[in-house]
Amino acid sequence: MLLVNPKNPRQKVASSKINGRWAGGKISWFTYCDVCFKVDVVVAHVLDTPLMYPYEADDQVVMKDVVGICTLWNRKYVKVVV
Repeated sequence: MLLVNPKNPRQKVASSKINGRWAGGKISWFTYCDVCFKVDVVVAHVLDTPLMYPYEADDQVVMKDVVGICTLWNRKYVKVVV
């Protein structure tokens, strides 16, 4: 599964695995409204892409900060690859 850049949907920024799904609410540091996927980032293709929901307290601001762990991504910018 690929994560794409919200500012340029043709650009793939990471390869990931879906780990969960939320339909609005609050997760520790922020409130969100859209349906999001919790994704485990396996490989970052563009390291300096800003995260959709940054967590500055843990220094998770760009894609390279979450390689090997998880982040949240809006479902509109998740592409399934067959």
